[in-house]
Parts: sequence; structure tokens; C-alpha cells
Amino acid sequence: MLKRNKRFLILLVGILFLLSGCNSINTDQFDGDNAYNHIKELSLDKYEGRMTGSEGNKLAAEYIANEFEKYGLKPGGADNTYFQSFDIRVPKINNVPKFQVVDNKGNIVIEYKHRQDFYEATYDFAGGGKVKGKFELKNSTTLESNEDNSIILMNEAIDYKIGEKLVEAGVKAVITPSKYAVANKKSIALGNKKGLKAQPKFIHLRVTQEIFDDLVNYSKEGYKINIDFDLTFEMVKANNVIGYIEGSNENLKEEVLLITAHYDHVGVDPDKTVFNGALDNASGVGTIMEIARLSSQSKVKPQRSIIFIAFDGEESGLQGSYYYTRHQLISTDKYKVINVDMVGSKENVPLEIHTSVESNPDNEEFLKEFEDILEKNNTKYSINKQSESSDHYSFNYRGLDAVTLIQYANDLIHTPLDDINNIDKSRIGEVSDVIISYMNDYAYAASDQYKVNISEKQKQISYVIPIIIAMLIIIVIVFMFIIKKLRKDEKLKEKYLGKSIFTIVIVLIAIISILIFNNYLWDEEIKQISGIAPWRTNVDLLGSCNNIIDVNVKDDITALLGKKDGVYKYIFNSYGKKISNQKITDDINKDFKLLNNDVYYKEDNKIYVLDEETPKLVLDNINSYEVFNVNNKNYITAFNNNEIIIKVDNTEKRIGLKNIKNAAFKIDTSGVIHVVVKQNNQLKHLAINTQGDILLEKELENSLNITDYKLGIDNNYGYLFYNFNEQDYYVSFNIHDKNTVKLKPKELDIHDDYGALLKHHDTISLANEISEGDSLFATINGNVYIGDNYVFLLKFKEGILFRDKVIRRNSKASPMINPMIDQYDNHQYIGWIENNDFMMMSSNVLFGENVGMRTFYNRLYRIVQNFIVAFVTFFYEIFWFVPGIIFFVIWWFIKRDKFLDNVWIVIVPIVLSLLAQIWSFDLPNLIGNKFDYIWISLVIAVIAGIFTLLNKYEKGKGSAIRLYVVFMIINILLVVSIYAPYNYKEGLERMGVVTDIPCEEMILE
Repeated sequence: MLKRNKRFLILLVGILFLLSGCNSINTDQFDGDNAYNHIKELSLDKYEGRMTGSEGNKLAAEYIANEFEKYGLKPGGADNTYFQSFDIRVPKINNVPKFQVVDNKGNIVIEYKHRQDFYEATYDFAGGGKVKGKFELKNSTTLESNEDNSIILMNEAIDYKIGEKLVEAGVKAVITPSKYAVANKKSIALGNKKGLKAQPKFIHLRVTQEIFDDLVNYSKEGYKINIDFDLTFEMVKANNVIGYIEGSNENLKEEVLLITAHYDHVGVDPDKTVFNGALDNASGVGTIMEIARLSSQSKVKPQRSIIFIAFDGEESGLQGSYYYTRHQLISTDKYKVINVDMVGSKENVPLEIHTSVESNPDNEEFLKEFEDILEKNNTKYSINKQSESSDHYSFNYRGLDAVTLIQYANDLIHTPLDDINNIDKSRIGEVSDVIISYMNDYAYAASDQYKVNISEKQKQISYVIPIIIAMLIIIVIVFMFIIKKLRKDEKLKEKYLGKSIFTIVIVLIAIISILIFNNYLWDEEIKQISGIAPWRTNVDLLGSCNNIIDVNVKDDITALLGKKDGVYKYIFNSYGKKISNQKITDDINKDFKLLNNDVYYKEDNKIYVLDEETPKLVLDNINSYEVFNVNNKNYITAFNNNEIIIKVDNTEKRIGLKNIKNAAFKIDTSGVIHVVVKQNNQLKHLAINTQGDILLEKELENSLNITDYKLGIDNNYGYLFYNFNEQDYYVSFNIHDKNTVKLKPKELDIHDDYGALLKHHDTISLANEISEGDSLFATINGNVYIGDNYVFLLKFKEGILFRDKVIRRNSKASPMINPMIDQYDNHQYIGWIENNDFMMMSSNVLFGENVGMRTFYNRLYRIVQNFIVAFVTFFYEIFWFVPGIIFFVIWWFIKRDKFLDNVWIVIVPIVLSLLAQIWSFDLPNLIGNKFDYIWISLVIAVIAGIFTLLNKYEKGKGSAIRLYVVFMIINILLVVSIYAPYNYKEGLERMGVVTDIPCEEMILE
């Protein structure tokens, strides 16, 4: 018997050990040899340096795709292949460049060697050609277009703006010093050539500092330079290679962990020198290929989807990742991206985490997760939060969480020395451990889904728990009193006693109370209602409209609309139902604005407000005005040629300023008025309080000659929006900084989901309020080259266009015009005219909905849903009976005839079952205590024990087995009732009710 029990215990321990690994992948399973062999393969000369568009690049793409297919990854490209194809521009060097210094007779003084003394630039305006002539040292500030600037030396970096000056000055070749001691680098970055904003105009060569100094001396001696450099730019076919593992959790599989690396490199030189790119970036590709093998061949299936992508076109400017962000395999904004670029270096360089917090400030939390993993692994690392140099940036720019893991060996990359001899297999493991650790936590265990908080409504209800406990005690006393009375009445005793009627009633009351209480989990999140989502409901509010003059949203929606016969004011409720309408005037040419429900207009340099259809003078002698309501205060801001006018409620202040050409106003959350005023050609930013005091004044350097503009603000930045040469731009500046600001223009480039550039129709419309997330929201409309029309929501944050979202799309037959945005209670509302109908959508999920009926149906639906889920979960958790049953079997073998003599032996199987429950049932974290699943289980067990004792008292008898069964049924019912909605909210998968491969099958295999 002891031997049999020993074998049983060993088997049980083994099963528990195997089950403990059922939701993760062991980092030790990563095979560094496999990764190294992939790196070695991709670094062979037959791949020709993997330059995009080359035969070697295509061969590399096929190699990766074949491996993905061997692993069993699903194809994520077009036509059920692994390839996502797109066209890009790449540079091609067609000859060995010639670079000579010659004297006046044409004799060669010195000839420099390509990749030893000099190398070429390919970005922005850099190109090829032939040029010969005198040269001299110049700088961008003294460059004049009327001079001979054919060949110049410049001791400064050449950015796009300086490049424009060089083109304007007629420069044919420019030579700059490099920071490297040996000029053996090769770069194929295109810069602004990617979007065809720049075209090749001049040769740009980089030389070592020593040679640059020699050239300066040669120029003083009157020597000439002779350059022959055949550099062209060709359109080629590029291929991202995509394979994926679909998530097993129906509710989470649309959320994606993206693991990426670029496989392209810089190719081959005309002299047949191959740039193998082992470190950059065969190493990254080899690493993610081995992780892909490990993940796809594991019996464990991730809850979230994992996509593996080998990007093409990175070296020329992140073109593969840029294309993917606009043509996603799974179209969602719920991406977490780990990019791998240059790992396994033998050089003494730390592991670095690169990201762009400026592009995506929310990335800080994502970054912190990797810091925690590296700290736990005792790995030395550094962080670069301003990196734009790898594929993570394409995702950061779109507002998505992304990092690059990199071991940056600067002296090796983009040189012929970057070959397999520089790869250290052990250092690849540093990176794979980090990726697999995060992958286990986010994709496999989905541990973030266990952090569920009780709603505020539930917290309020929980304050009555002492009252509930008191009521429970009273119910127990009453229960015992009733049973005692029943035992004295023979008729009632025969009819009711021994049937557990009262116990069942009490348990049902407890369960129903719990399920109704759980209904309030969604009380503050009506957005969970099936079928409702932000920007989902497109409400047609009114027909026969020509244009929107203004929109104002508070509890109701007020709109000034232009119709054929005049201007009308309409008021709609939050469902979109018309409440009232009023014709304002026949004259549609006045400057109308809405403030709350009041209509303001400007006529003859005077501002009026309509007071019960009677005009009332508000301000006199003004050129233009704006109106705001902030913190329940009404602001009217205006200007004339010599004054800024601010009226807050009934208090008017005038600030004298001379020669005002234009002014734009916005109010921040503290009530400070921000003004950007143009005086002659000078722009100034003023911050003014409601008393008219100037709190801040600074110059905005207006080299851009901005004339007409709109102003928007978030909590830290101001934004000026303007149009120049039919292109929309914006500039940003810190509204708290007192120093002069040099404005740097950014193109307002908006693309549809397929990457097509939006051609804007109307001027941008800005929300007056700052959102709770410290952001400025705006809307703009337009169409793309195929004719489809769009309305976009734009989000600006920390000085940049943080995110854009398509709100409405339709065919070219139905243009959408005149979009306007307003914001109320941290929800955005966008209205526009479509087929002469006034349309509106909102981030408020209740917009267009009947809230009362929705709430009623929602609560009824949740109560029924909780019953169903609790019922299903109950049967899944029946295995908690197993330890108790095993105990009773063993106890029967030991005691035989005296098996049922001791009723209190029931405590032992109950304890065993509770231990199994706590160990096996990974309950959601309900109230922020990571051990709450233990003590909540114990509290429920105590309550179930009380009910069991009541049942024993009611029945008057009971064996240990019957008491155990009663206890377990009540215990499981209470547990599943409490956790039913939390379990359902993210799907039954989270508690293990639905799994792709049961752990039992894994053990058998």
C-alpha cells in the first residue's frame, strides 16, 4: 500500500510540475546554434549584401519565408504567401567613383580611393554626375547664388534646409568631413527622396578630417577637383516577409506582439566588395527566426497573436516598417513591437534599448517593462529615448509602443568588416532572454489581463458589507429558530425537515445578490455594451444643409447651419434627436459664432449677441474675434490694429499693441489666455491672465513669413497651423518657455490606411478644450488620388502630430465638406456636410443611443450573462472535488467498516480541496492585492462552511461524504458567481475554461 501511495505521489508531483509550465516557453530552449547558423547563411557572398531589389535580397527573402513555412507559421503576406510586396526607390552606384585633385595643367596631384579616403552620401539632394573646377571653403550663411559655387568645401553637416540653399546657389558638388578615421562606410539612406520631396541635384562626398584639411590647403593653391560619380536612383520591388501565430484567446487575438528585424543591407560596390552585414542585420533576423521556431513548434499556444516580420528597405529609410504600419496584417492599434537590430556583437558594447518617447510619450511604460526584465537578468544596458534610426520609429510615430534591442558596434556597421567573425553566440542569448520573457508575460500568460479593478459603484456598495454580515447573522439566528420550532410540530417536521429547503433558499439569495452586485462592474463603462464603440455611430442629424458655420456641444448639441434661405440654429439632444430650430437671419455672410446656446456675429467691426432675436452690442472697434467657454466662464477675445481685447463674463480688458496684422487666441485649463499676434512681420506669443496682465511674452522667429494661421494648445505646447504653396504645415512651441523660439515647420502629412496621401479640402478645425490626456484634437477632410473621401480625427501631443484616425470614408461620388470639431466632457464630436446632410460622429459611445433603454437592456443582459458564465465555470471547476474524493477512497481502504463513523473527518478533504483550488484556479486580481485570491477563497470557504452547518442542522443528520459534497457545491457556486463577470470580460480563456490544447494532452504527448 505504501509503495503504491509513493508511486501515486511521485506521479502527482510530476503532473503538477508539467502543469506549472503550461503557459510559457523556457528561455533555455532558445538554440543559439540555430540562430548563429541563420546569421552565417545570410552573411554569405551569394546574398550580395542583401540590397533591396537585388537578386541576393530576393534570395534572402525566400530563405526566410522557407524557414517560416518549415516552422508552421501562418503566411501573412498577399495571396496566402509570406511576402508583402511594395515599390521603393534605392540608390545604385554604377561605377567606381573618381575623385582627383589636379593642377591647372590637368596633372593629377592626388587621387583619392573610394571607401578608404572618401565615401558618398545619398540622402535628400545628393546624387551623381561629373564635375571639374576650382573649389573653396564656404559655409551656409555666406553662400551667395551669384558666385561660382560649382564645387565647395563645407565644414558643417548638411540637412534639408542647407541642402535647399546649396541647390539655390547652384552647387554641383560639396565635400564635407566625416567623423570616422577611415572612410569605409556605405550608406544608402534616402532622406526626403523617399517621398519625392527632394531630387538629386549635387554630388555629396565625405572625407576623413585629415583629407578635408588637405583639400582646404589645395584650394588656397588654386588647384581643381575632378569628380566622376555615376549614382542613379531606381524603383525596385521590395518584400517584407511575414509569418504569424494566431492567438488562442478569441478576445485577445486581435492584440498583437510584433517581433521584427530588417534583413536588407547595403549591397555590393562596383569593385565587387560585398557588404555582408552579419551584425547589421543578419543577427537580428537569425534571432527572431529561432524565436519563431521555438514559438511555433511549442505545444503551448499564445493567447495574443504573435507576428514575425523580416522588414525590407530599412537601410534606405525604414521603408518596409513604414509600409507595414499602413498595411497591417491585423488592423488594430493594440500593437506591442520588439525590433531587433544588430545583436551578438563581440565588441565591448552594452545592450541598448532604443525608442522615441518624443513621438510616443506613452512608450515610457512599455520601456519600463524591458528595464525590469534586464534588471532581473542582471544585464548591463543603456537607454536611448530619442532614437529614430531603426524600425521601432515607424511604430512610435503612429503612436504605438515599440522598442529596438541593439548592441551597437559603430565602427563595424556599413563596412566590409561586418562579417560572421564578429558574432558572439553567447551575446545573442542576452537579447533572446529579454524577448522570450516579455513574450511569455504578454502573449502567452496575458498577465496584464488579471489586473481587474472593482468599479466605483461596487466600492460604494461594498461599504454596506458590515450591514450584510449583520443581516447574515440575523438570518442564521432566524433560521435556527425556525428549525427548532419545526421540530416541535410533527406535521411541519414531516413536511419540511430533512429536505434542505431553507438552506437552498439562503444560498440562492446569496448567489443572486452576488450576480446583481457584479452587474455594476460595467456601471461606469457602458462602452462594453455589445455593438457600441467610439466613432461607430454615424448620425444623420438634418438634411438640406449647405454648410456648417459653428458647432457647440454641452449637454445638448447646438449647431449654426447655412441653408439656401439663411442661417439657422438647431439644438439636438445627446441622442441626435432635434429639440428645436430657429432661423437667425437671411444674411449668411456675417461672421457667426456660438457660445453655449448664444449666437454672436460681427458686423461693421462690431460684435453683437442675439438676445431673444434682438441684437445686443458686445464689443466695438474690432477686426476679428473668437469665443470660448472654459471652467464655466465665457471668454470673448478680439483685436484691432492697436489693441488686444479680452472680455471675461462682464469684465473687459484692453492691452495696447501697435501694428497688429493678425491674432489667434486659445484658453488653457487654468484660464490663461494664450495669444499669437503678428505685428508687421514679427510673431509673438503672449500669455495673459483675466485681469489683463501679460504673464509671458516671447518672440516666435518668423523666417517662414506665416501670415494667416490658426492657434491650438495642449497643456505644454502651442501649435500654429498654416498653408503655404497649397501645402498644410504646422509649427509647435513650448507655451511655458520664455525664450525666443525658432519655428520649425512640419508638413501636415495625413495618409489613409493604405498609405495614400490625403489632399486636404478645407482648413483644419481645432477643438477649443484641452483633453484630459493633455492633447489637442482637430479634424480635417480631403481625398486621396483614387478619389475616396475622408474625414480624419487628429491628435496632437507634446509638440507633434501624435496620431491620426479615419472617422469616415466614402466613395468619390459623395464628398464630405466643412468638418468641424468640438469637445465636451473629454469626448470629441465631429460634424460635416455629406450630400447636403448634417452628419455627426463622436468618441462618446452613447452618442446616438437611447441611454435609458441601453442601460436597462445592458444590466438585464449582464445578469443573465453572469448566470450562464457561472453555470459553465461551475462544471469546469468540478475537478476541485478530486483531492477530496481521493482522500475518501484512501480513508475507505484504511477504515473499511468504520469509514463513516467520524463525521468531522470531513475537514481533511475540505482542506485538501481548498489547497487544490488556491493552487490551480488563477483568479483575477480584483482589488489590487496580489494574494487576494488566497484570502478571498478562505473567506468564501468560511461562508460555505456556515451554510453547510446550517444544512446539517436543518437535516438533523449527515455523513462526512454528504457534508463534503454540500460544502463543495456551495463553495464553487459562490466562487464562480463572484468571478463570473470578471472571467467573461476577457473571455473564458483567462481562467482556463477554454484552451487550445489542454494540459492533459501535453502530458500524454
